Amino acid sequence: MKYNPISAPILESFLKKCTFRRSVQGSEVVYVRENDMCSAVRVKVWTTIDARTGMIRQKGRDAIRISAAYEGRIPLARGKDQKPSTNYGIYKTPRVNRTGEEGRVLDRVYAHMREAYSFTNEWIRNHWRVLGDQCHEITPADGSPPTACPADDGPADGGPPTAGPADGGPPTAGPADGGPADGGPPTAGPAAPAVSRSTDDTPPSVGPPGSGLKEDDYE
Repeated sequence: MKYNPISAPILESFLKKCTFRRSVQGSEVVYVRENDMCSAVRVKVWTTIDARTGMIRQKGRDAIRISAAYEGRIPLARGKDQKPSTNYGIYKTPRVNRTGEEGRVLDRVYAHMREAYSFTNEWIRNHWRVLGDQCHEITPADGSPPTACPADDGPADGGPPTAGPADGGPPTAGPADGGPADGGPPTAGPAAPAVSRSTDDTPPSVGPPGSGLKEDDYE
């Protein structure tokens, strides 16, 4: 049976409309979205698009991967006994198979992007005091972490935008980073996302800092 993955132009157009920016890592096109509270924490979509050809890789075992990473200036320890680093993965979602009706593939990518972004909100709150000036100036007067990401055009859980055209097409609006109208810190935020399990009951495919997953597990 012929293998027909989603087309590269459709996937890239969708990710751009979701306010992700294009980058290249190795030979793969990777779309990146920084968290509005802290640009050192970001969500990445590994597209399986070959940067040299602009085409989706045709290997059937390939899949779109969505992850989150800390890539900052201040070395942070990922776990209790681990050496501080300025670059490491903090979360990953289940992989997204690229076959099937294109709209459904994009729906799955979108759901996992929101899941990863919501996790970064919680991770930033938990690391607020050590992230320092890498985060935007929305810290409450007592120095505690903000209780939500800045207001946006999307869902209350702080994920990437859900607003889209009336025809149900891909979303076109991106979160703003202005916060509440009075300029104060946000006051409501999402709960941390549940850990995902695969259908064959293998161990969870995501892990918080210190979970033992290696950095390359998040690629």
